[in-house]
Amino acid sequence: MTNLFESRTLLPYFRTVDFVTIRNLLWFDRPRTYWVRKKVADGKGKLVDDVQISFGLVSPGQFGEATSGHWGRFWKALSVGEYVAVPVKIGYAFEPESIAFQLSPKGKRMEFKAVPP
Repeated sequence: MTNLFESRTLLPYFRTVDFVTIRNLLWFDRPRTYWVRKKVADGKGKLVDDVQISFGLVSPGQFGEATSGHWGRFWKALSVGEYVAVPVKIGYAFEPESIAFQLSPKGKRMEFKAVPP
């Protein structure tokens, strides 16, 4: 009995299938994503860390979260769609309270102003 993987006539076929399958799984079957980023600062321009920004699709199906870092900056990779971004941190209010946006291949920059109580 001949092992199919050792067969000289079938080996090129199996190598091609494996390569294509792996390539598709690792690269081509993933949805393209684009960056949403910018910062959260208070009224004096001081950057605010640990603000959680939630991104929800207007039509249900996908969401994401990002947290502002030490320098008040945040970023999140999302696929193209219509989203609403909502910042949250205990003890703060935000202006604007949310931002609705259409994410395109150009990405999206946004800023929130944190207002302490």
